Amino acid sequence: LFDRVVLVPVAVDSTVVSDWETGFAKDRIAVAIRRLAARGIVIGTNVTIAILWGQGESDKTAGTTQTAYTNSLNAVIAASRTAGFAGTWFVAKQTYISGAASSAVQAAQAAVVNHGSGVWAGPDADALIGNTCNGSSACRQADVTHWTDAGSISYAAAWKTAMASFGAPYT
Repeated sequence: LFDRVVLVPVAVDSTVVSDWETGFAKDRIAVAIRRLAARGIVIGTNVTIAILWGQGESDKTAGTTQTAYTNSLNAVIAASRTAGFAGTWFVAKQTYISGAASSAVQAAQAAVVNHGSGVWAGPDADALIGNTCNGSSACRQADVTHWTDAGSISYAAAWKTAMASFGAPYT
C-alpha cells in the first residue's frame, strides 16, 4: 500500500495510561512528533502518520477505572495535538493479561473513539485468546499474556483490518 513505511516505536513495557499523561512517559509522543518534523516527515501529500495505541494490560492489573482511563487517554491524545500531531489515532482494546481482561479499560478504550476528532478503533486484541488465531494454534504463550507466533500474525492482521476500516490510504 505504501512505498515507504517508517516506524517510530515509543512504547514502554508495563506502563499505565497515567504514565503517558503525567508520568515519566508523558513527553515521548511529543518528542517523536518533533523529531519526525525535524527530518521533514510531516503530514501532507503522500505522507500519512498514525499513532497505533495498544496499551492497557498494566491498567487492568492496577485496577484503573473506566473514567480514569478515558480521561487520561483523552489527555494524551490532546497533548499529541498540542505537539502538532494532526494524524489519526487507532486505539486497540488491549487489556488481556494473565488470562483475563478488564471490561472497564476496554469500555474506556472504546469511549475515546471519535471519528470527528481523528480517533478510530484499533483491533480487539483481547479477543485473540485460546485457539482463535487460526483454529489450531494458540494465540498466547503459556503465561496467558504474551503472543505466540500465531498470535503475533493474527494481531498484525487485526491491525491491518482495523486501519482499513478508516479507508484511504489504508485500503
